[in-house]
Amino acid sequence: NNPNVFANLRDRFPHPYTEKDARDYIRLCADEDGRAFLARAIPVDGVCVGSVTVTVGEDIYRRSGELGYFLGEPFWGKGIMTWAAREICREAFEKRLEEIREKLKRGEEEAACLEMDAFQVSLDETRPADYCQNAVVNAILSEKEKEFQKLGIRTKLALMIPRGLKLDPLHLCSLFSHL
Repeated sequence: NNPNVFANLRDRFPHPYTEKDARDYIRLCADEDGRAFLARAIPVDGVCVGSVTVTVGEDIYRRSGELGYFLGEPFWGKGIMTWAAREICREAFEKRLEEIREKLKRGEEEAACLEMDAFQVSLDETRPADYCQNAVVNAILSEKEKEFQKLGIRTKLALMIPRGLKLDPLHLCSLFSHL
């Protein structure tokens, strides 16, 4: 019932959070775990200190998922949630690929190809392009390129930064963010 944890949860989580609420949540996680919902406890030294979930969207959102999580405040800033989010996302992608493999085994090649194409588009949209060796600049330029595409503006970005350039990375990022 930590207010700092509760402040970052979806509105559907009750506050105060009772033992019955915890049991109901565990039951939901066990009953719904599968294609549309993955839930994992986050253990530290054998004690559950949080939870991480991936919920697949419905209807037009069926090819996207929502990452949800909570973590006890004493465990913040220790890389625990970064690890947990990475692991559950990996598991969700593996499950998705397995579903596509099953379609291929059943002879549903066209449906599998359509899903693979959509899956590839989704991956391409989330991965920043590699313009240079600076990850932040790559992310900024990728977002700018997406903005241009939404506006129907065709772009081709090329970036050449001299190796010996003595420019603070913060200033470099600031420069590219103002494109």
